[in-house]
Amino acid sequence: MKKDRPTLVHLTSSLKIGGAESVLCSLLNHPDTQQFDHHVIYFHDGPYSERLRAKGITLHQVTGFVSLYDPIFCVRLYRLIQTIRPQGIH
Repeated sequence: MKKDRPTLVHLTSSLKIGGAESVLCSLLNHPDTQQFDHHVIYFHDGPYSERLRAKGITLHQVTGFVSLYDPIFCVRLYRLIQTIRPQGIH
């Protein structure tokens, strides 16, 4: 984490080709985003992961059964967010 910039976490289910994923990548490609330390938390990998890594975005994949019925998944997600300590979650 870079302490000189506020940290933002973007939470998405996957980085596969899709509408929400496309909007997220467009948002992170905007020049104004350099004022933040961006982290993307995702559950399923996809082609957008390489594009985001190339831009210097920090990626975190949370594995497990993506549902409220998997308490271990929920704990992993919670601990990761606590570790990153973001100023905002999108």
